[in-house]
Amino acid sequence: MLLETRPHRGRSRPLDPAEERVARLVLIRRGVHGPDLEDSLQEVQIRVLRFAPSDEQLCPWVGQVASNVAIDHHRATRRRRDLHATLGTGTQAAVHTDADPTLRPVVAAALRSLGPEHREVLALRVLAGLSLRETASRLGIPEGTVKSRLHRALTALRPVLADDERLAWSA
Repeated sequence: MLLETRPHRGRSRPLDPAEERVARLVLIRRGVHGPDLEDSLQEVQIRVLRFAPSDEQLCPWVGQVASNVAIDHHRATRRRRDLHATLGTGTQAAVHTDADPTLRPVVAAALRSLGPEHREVLALRVLAGLSLRETASRLGIPEGTVKSRLHRALTALRPVLADDERLAWSA
């Protein structure tokens, strides 16, 4: 029996200038702006280096990859926004640490007050933007456990963060 080898996928070189322009244009037209644009452009670069079918010029393929990256970006943003909107049984947290840099230590201290299991679930769901299934898979635990740990983490954070008058919790 002769073993058939699969052709190498991926690319040995980065995007050429024309491909980078295509990727940037697609990302901008799909609503990715500011610092997220550069992060998304790097994600396009990674996917091209890993999965491109050959070293040929692939502007249309790169455009499709950029479109998929933009969709992934918007999904992750929506997941984070939805999670923030449902902090603590239907209340929305108006916490903007970028607006007041002095809040960062307060939020960091609140996160340190959590146990490692709860902090890990919160970081994967909120900061990394992973889905319940992805978080459960990454941690090797059932989705129900992820939900209960997330709920307990948010419940524990609520009173700690509510002690600071700069953090406004509104229904």
